[in-house]
Amino acid sequence: MVPHLQIVLQELARSLAALSPEQGFGIIFFQKNECIVEPPTESLAAATVSAKSQAMKWINDNIVPQGGTNPLDAIKKAIAFKPDVVFLLSQNITGYGQFEVDQRDLMAMLDQLNPRNAQTGRRLTQINCVQFLDDDPLKTMEVITKEHGGPSEYKFLTRRELGLPER
Repeated sequence: MVPHLQIVLQELARSLAALSPEQGFGIIFFQKNECIVEPPTESLAAATVSAKSQAMKWINDNIVPQGGTNPLDAIKKAIAFKPDVVFLLSQNITGYGQFEVDQRDLMAMLDQLNPRNAQTGRRLTQINCVQFLDDDPLKTMEVITKEHGGPSEYKFLTRRELGLPER
């Protein structure tokens, strides 16, 4: 994602713009084995025009893309906020090399952090996924959405849709 961070930020800005002031939001990036939380770090921010603008300014001033990532800590932090919905944006959520995450381990962690309600079968937090650029042969983000979101809550943005050359 290093050369394509701007695409993620455009999708993020579009999503923030759609929020009303009564809603809350938090933004968490995963980088290497760390999570970077856009302030405030302990609670969701009210989605006021000012807060959304400050968040994007903070991101533009502080987020520098740096190669591989491990999403686990960021996902844990996001679910700890107890939001209604998490939007997970990634090119390849299971990563590669030293930051690679096993799909089974990721799904087990999500099931532990976001269990189904025994009576309703629903989860406390809905997880919607937006995947960028390349198809994932494991379909991990589709699996996450199926188990924690809904079938219509997965979105795949191809290189063509993003105006980028095909590989």
